[in-house]
Amino acid sequence: HTLGYNQLIYKLDPEFADAISGKEAVTIVLRGSAIGEPAYFTSTLVPIMHNGLKYGWLVADIDQTDRQANFMTMATQVSVGVGLMLAVAPLIGFIYRSRQKRETEQRLHDITRRDPLTGVLNRSTFQSEVEKFLEASPLAAAKSALIAVELSDLPTIDEDFGLQAAEAQLIAAALRLTHTVPIGSKIGRLDTARFGIFIEDAGDPMATMTLTRELTTKLSEPVEIGTRTTLGVAHAGIAMTRTDGPDANTLIRSAELALRAAQKTPGISGYGFFNPEAAHDARRRAAVQ
Repeated sequence: HTLGYNQLIYKLDPEFADAISGKEAVTIVLRGSAIGEPAYFTSTLVPIMHNGLKYGWLVADIDQTDRQANFMTMATQVSVGVGLMLAVAPLIGFIYRSRQKRETEQRLHDITRRDPLTGVLNRSTFQSEVEKFLEASPLAAAKSALIAVELSDLPTIDEDFGLQAAEAQLIAAALRLTHTVPIGSKIGRLDTARFGIFIEDAGDPMATMTLTRELTTKLSEPVEIGTRTTLGVAHAGIAMTRTDGPDANTLIRSAELALRAAQKTPGISGYGFFNPEAAHDARRRAAVQ
């Protein structure tokens, strides 16, 4: 249908009057108010021109109620989603920061408990863990054993190949011990080249001796460091909880005395059990000195 200019102005709100003063088609979104009009509709106004003169307007109204409803629904969903995000964001941030704090605390806890080079327990933590087991399980402790094993040629490797090679030898030793000892065993670095292994259920002395021989054999295997290969010599000392020490400190000292006795044969890997008489002689000599 066509409307005169005055009629069109009457149809539209005054704020749209400027929009139809030109010669181009205009689309306006309107909200219905009269009876029979849609709640929302678009009204496209196309000028009727002839020889450069505007004779009227062609008006096409299109119902947009459903689309507007969908838009409002979508807008509401977006608003609710944004609101939930704004509400949940602080909680998520709190949970994330709490997890980071726990992880940091765990890392710091591990740093204080473990040897930084090899990753096994440090001496104080190893001794503490052994003591806890002995105190908590006296009957089970009677079947336990503590093995002190040392890379006896580590100073030579350090001198001939350098510090990096010596550290690689220690790291390889820690990995080999971890893969060889029974599950549940505790491994600690007792000194520069010395490790302690606590076996909770070592069985009889023969079984412990077999395991110790396997450990010294593993630690004596070659280690590849770049293009070079280093050979190791390992010695070990064994202390049985049933006979060689009632507490962790005594067990470690007994195993280290047995280790020292096994090292009397240099250049060849070896191992031995704690000998109370030899330990007594060693303590007596130390007291005299």
